[in-house]
Amino acid sequence: RPNNPTPADREEGLIPYNEVIPVFPASWATYHYTVRGLRGIITAPATLESSVLFFAYGLDAFYTRLNPSQSFDALDDDFSHALLVFTLIALVIGTIVAKRAADDADAARAWR
Repeated sequence: RPNNPTPADREEGLIPYNEVIPVFPASWATYHYTVRGLRGIITAPATLESSVLFFAYGLDAFYTRLNPSQSFDALDDDFSHALLVFTLIALVIGTIVAKRAADDADAARAWR
């Protein structure tokens, strides 16, 4: 992989190859806090999609909800719900038409 990303690579957010993965303190689960005498970590799924509940305990305790750095699974404010409903209706109608056509072809083949 070349060291200098192309403009297309930069647009996608790709970073140049590095043999060591950089660790950013902002991406740590406990942020800038230290859990003294860490004895365990418990995680559980949250009711919110793509989120997890995180609890670290020891002499100290730390609890937070973690989610991805970007809201890739959240709908934009200008999302077209009408287009989604229209697409689903068209798919259902297309499925019904295709099923009828297949049934008619099977019946015609059976009469030969």
